[in-house]
Amino acid sequence: TFVSIFCSFDTIISESKPNRTAKTMINAAFSDNPPFQVYFNFEGWMLANLTCGMGPVSTIADAVTQVACTSLFRFISLFYLNDFW
Repeated sequence: TFVSIFCSFDTIISESKPNRTAKTMINAAFSDNPPFQVYFNFEGWMLANLTCGMGPVSTIADAVTQVACTSLFRFISLFYLNDFW
């Protein structure tokens, strides 16, 4: 099913090393145009775009993603919520 495929895909992506996470955070903090949101896997990226609110965007790609994909991300998040029930 879609949920099992999505969950197996998610486990592959969500594995991240602490050193990589720290390096990404430091590089983002000291970049010339620091991003308002820093994320490390698909869930973080999706959650950052779902909860963007009135936050600033760093690139036009962030703005387009937040405008165009919010309803799709909400639909995907319902499958995540269904796993908790």
